[in-house]
Amino acid sequence: MDYFLVPDAENEREENTIENINKAVAQLDLKAPSQGGSFAKDTRQSIIQNIGGAQDSNDNITQRMLLLLEGDWLFNEDGFRNLRQEILDKYLGEDIPDHQVALFLLNDIIRYWRTICVDYEYKTTEEKKPWAIRNVKLVFSRKLLYASGLFSVALTADMSREGK
Repeated sequence: MDYFLVPDAENEREENTIENINKAVAQLDLKAPSQGGSFAKDTRQSIIQNIGGAQDSNDNITQRMLLLLEGDWLFNEDGFRNLRQEILDKYLGEDIPDHQVALFLLNDIIRYWRTICVDYEYKTTEEKKPWAIRNVKLVFSRKLLYASGLFSVALTADMSREGK
């Protein structure tokens, strides 16, 4: 089960929250996110800052895209919805014309797809990691995620900023 922590902007998280969540995940007999991977972290600042900049890591874009395209909340629904809106506000500048699709978001969805394809190739050829499960994830779930993102952005043409 992949997750990340979305604390309220005003509230600091308790130091042991992620540890407690991992214990609860284990008690449910679910597999926790891999240590040192993209998940099981407090991510608020890292996914809303430097979108597309030099500090925008593969982990950041992965977390941001998954939160926008398939994320859901387990706790703190308001915090989740506020973070999603904050991210969308960054993608949809104040001056976006109604006739235009959300190009900044579209370009980041395309960049995410390219990133996971390149990472797949690197991990299977350079790091010699097993290709089969990575291929299944890439071909099915990630391709569907990518297509849904493209279609969602395409629907923003001729919408007001608020509608987008």
